[in-house]
Amino acid sequence: MSEDGTVTYPGDAQVPSVNVSAEEDATRISTVITDVSQTEVFDYDFGAGAAVEVQGDGSTLYWWVDADSGGPCR
Repeated sequence: MSEDGTVTYPGDAQVPSVNVSAEEDATRISTVITDVSQTEVFDYDFGAGAAVEVQGDGSTLYWWVDADSGGPCR
């Protein structure tokens, strides 16, 4: 874990590294692809009630949906 709280899960020749950073109101997950032979498809399980939206720049927003209201959990 780094001083800013980022946790890095190191990859290898076939698997990319993943960095996870907690921010005040968000979590940032960065997948680092260092070689064209590494996979380009990733699965992340955020648990029941999670909603995911891919942005135009390739980034992804995720949040949890309140089961009663159907809106985002706060």
